[in-house]
Amino acid sequence: MRRSPEGFSSPEAESPRAEIDAELKKIEFSVLLEQYEPTYLGSGGEQIVFNVKGHPKVVAKVDRFSVERFVKLNRDEGREPDALSDDLREKVGKTMRKEFDSLATLREYFGDAVLREKRFLQKIPVTKQLLLEVSEHPDWFDHLEDGPTELWAVVRVQERLPKEALDTNTAVGLAFDYLEKYPRKFDAQTVKRWTVDLLDGTGASAREYLSRALPNYPHFLAEYDRDQRFRERVKAFAQAAVRFTGETTEILDLAGTDNAIVYRSNDGWKLVLPDARYPSRHLWDDATEAVGEILRGHPIGLTASNRLLNAINYTRFINALNAFCGSPDRLRLAREPIEPKYDALARELSGSFRS
Repeated sequence: MRRSPEGFSSPEAESPRAEIDAELKKIEFSVLLEQYEPTYLGSGGEQIVFNVKGHPKVVAKVDRFSVERFVKLNRDEGREPDALSDDLREKVGKTMRKEFDSLATLREYFGDAVLREKRFLQKIPVTKQLLLEVSEHPDWFDHLEDGPTELWAVVRVQERLPKEALDTNTAVGLAFDYLEKYPRKFDAQTVKRWTVDLLDGTGASAREYLSRALPNYPHFLAEYDRDQRFRERVKAFAQAAVRFTGETTEILDLAGTDNAIVYRSNDGWKLVLPDARYPSRHLWDDATEAVGEILRGHPIGLTASNRLLNAINYTRFINALNAFCGSPDRLRLAREPIEPKYDALARELSGSFRS
């Protein structure tokens, strides 16, 4: 039975997005590029974003890493970079179906904060802009300069962000910095104190932590102190994140500055999650296992270390938001206190950025 999102508008309870759904249904896979003539808007994180001609309420997002993965897999298996084998098509189809299910689950917890979208497996032209976006991967960038004119990619056609969510003077992003990435900015003892408190303790350090880890903290604090509806929206988000992760063992991707935004609308403060679905559905379970290994005195590999790094930064942030808002809800990543083995934990996490 589907849950009713607590503190958020339920897609089943009302239909303010019917017009958006109609826009998405009109866009056909076969003519996505030829008829709608996407024009470049910008990029961020994993996405390259385009306008869609004739459909001002939506944008197209190219998954840049899907382009890279397809090229690398084709090269490893001796095929042309622009090939798409039946086996690869089947694998991508399964992945896209899982992502669709994951997005539906996200919507169960956050309602209409999750933007509507459709996904396509689509050939896209190899433009100078595409090459520029992926140029930090020279192992295949140079090879493609005079190579194929089209490559396969996963393309999402997504509801456009409300204009209020793009207003940097009023909208507030909910994102965090990776503390372990900046040892000069965040000294080791302070990070230890925050981590032990926010993973195991009362959350007494929440305000101090957020003042350093939340990129737009002054704006966040000003709205929080001034507006009760803003406080309620942030608290509802923090509590929903705990329920979401606790019940699904998935996490939100909050490292991107525009993945979770609280914005002022005519109806009060609203939340929007443009790209908050974390790509790995098993990260929380993997991280729980990894921290358990460290607490038992066992080393972990680089892959496990990277996953644990994401989970710990996410847990710190969500627990800090809950503590800051006066909510008792918490995520519990470790089954026992981390403080006795914290130094070993810190060494594993710092290794993610040295490699």
